[in-house]
Amino acid sequence: MEYNLSKHQIADGVTAVKVHAKGFKTACISFSFATNLSERNGENALATKLLLRSSKEYSDFTQIARQLAKLYGAELSSAVMKIAEQQVVKITINFIGDRFALDDESVAEQCLSLLVNLIFKPNIKSGAFDLTELESEKRLLLEQIESEKNDKATYARMKLEQLMHKDELYSLNKFGDEKAIKEISPDIAARVYADYLSRAVIRINLVGEMDFDGAISLLKEHFSSIERNPEKIDTLFIPAAEAEKYESETDEVKQGKLVIGFRAGMKNSDDNYYAARVMADLFGGGTYSKLFKVVREKMSLCYYCSALFVNQKGIILVQSGIETENEEKAKTAILAQLEDIKNGNFTDEDLNSSIDYLTDRYNSIGDTPNDLDYWFSQQIVTGKLKTPEEYSENIRKVTRDDVIKAAKRVTLDSVFMLKGVKEQEESTNA
Repeated sequence: MEYNLSKHQIADGVTAVKVHAKGFKTACISFSFATNLSERNGENALATKLLLRSSKEYSDFTQIARQLAKLYGAELSSAVMKIAEQQVVKITINFIGDRFALDDESVAEQCLSLLVNLIFKPNIKSGAFDLTELESEKRLLLEQIESEKNDKATYARMKLEQLMHKDELYSLNKFGDEKAIKEISPDIAARVYADYLSRAVIRINLVGEMDFDGAISLLKEHFSSIERNPEKIDTLFIPAAEAEKYESETDEVKQGKLVIGFRAGMKNSDDNYYAARVMADLFGGGTYSKLFKVVREKMSLCYYCSALFVNQKGIILVQSGIETENEEKAKTAILAQLEDIKNGNFTDEDLNSSIDYLTDRYNSIGDTPNDLDYWFSQQIVTGKLKTPEEYSENIRKVTRDDVIKAAKRVTLDSVFMLKGVKEQEESTNA
């Protein structure tokens, strides 16, 4: 899908990205709020989740739901993400394109009006959010934190991050601390949100077809009444590991979880990005990758084994599910595949498969408004505006030598192993 792209300054630390794409049946508008990870993550997440429950105009969610129904079934959603060393809270509304509405009605204008109402006119009375809504959202947020602990693969990755980034903001949970969340009161939540609206770096994406000029004017009008003091968004990059760190836990799991963290040799999120992206994918991406073809298929050491490249932090995480007794074999095999890439022991066919996969993936981002929205939301932490097509073109330029050089930058930092209880496994198998 072809689209025109532009960025507009709304206020200090607030930008709007206009993605004018013709041909989509739907459109979307999102607000992304970025702050540095801190002990206030839980407060930020909770306060912003309350915005979707009610406002001064919509006294409860039933009224919001009725308005969404009038807007041809528009959908509101929120998400909490960790991008680089920032917590990013995102509020999105999806809706049908104006050309499908009756009587020349502007669905986009009304959806933006609804979002603006929820964000700038929250249901705060006498300096406090509604207690019932607050307690409900606290329970849901605590359940999200608990669900991460119960998902053993997610839990193992989080433990690896805590080990690897012990003295870095990246070690913090994006949802916050359970104890701190439980102590948040309605008046504290209200004060937190007022402060949050002042200090968060904000990006608003307008994707599809709509009255962009009218939207920009409306946004400027509402932000003009907010005293802005945006945080300086920054991320610590550690190019190389000093020494390998190891930690393990034992749990009643049938399948052990081995997670290995590497420093990718990057000084910032753009440093050698394209070569590192291809290298990481060749290492542990698709069915052509070293980890899949050798460690999983040929050696049968893992139920799954893949590499995740996090350029916003300059790291690579290998996640695998293994039999606990195969820990050392699996680790040795995984490290051997990285050494193979450093030594150029990979085929041109596999390299081309990786490049083809990545370029196809970037090129497909323009297929839906939500994919474009997500793409440009991710760039809030850098403040840049690069299209997926730019990335695709540069991936095509990556050579074999580039991949080898990128691999030679990679150093092993940390290993976390979630081990299964042997007696539990044996009784389960009996």
